[in-house]
Amino acid sequence: MKEFLADASVLLKWYLSEDEPHLEQALELRRQFVGATVRLEIPELALVELANRLCREKSNGEALFLGALELFQNPLPFSAETLAVAFHLARQERSRGHKQVTVHDAVYIAAALEHSLTLVTSDAVQYQAARRAGCPVMHIREWGQA
Repeated sequence: MKEFLADASVLLKWYLSEDEPHLEQALELRRQFVGATVRLEIPELALVELANRLCREKSNGEALFLGALELFQNPLPFSAETLAVAFHLARQERSRGHKQVTVHDAVYIAAALEHSLTLVTSDAVQYQAARRAGCPVMHIREWGQA
């Protein structure tokens, strides 16, 4: 079974699907995850990002978030080591002139590296940073082509 780590940019497409680019690919990833044909992990940070965005949904944000918690009952722990690697990656990116990569973004790259998973993202900046860091990465637009 193929193993992946998704960032919040992909997960949010599952819940806020109006006019999202690459929506069909994101929903196909969800179908495969729910159908247990792929293993999908997320770091704890992704749940925080989901909560932050879904709490702004007036009608059903709470129900959507509770559904996400049901799907991801055991997110990857956010360790000090992961944060230290993310800090280093973000500093390295900044020293190379890539100022848009934050520690926040680098946490996903660090977690994917730490757990030997392929990162799935819809964030072009994060995609390029992951490639430069030697992290296996796939843009969500490529889902179904692999």
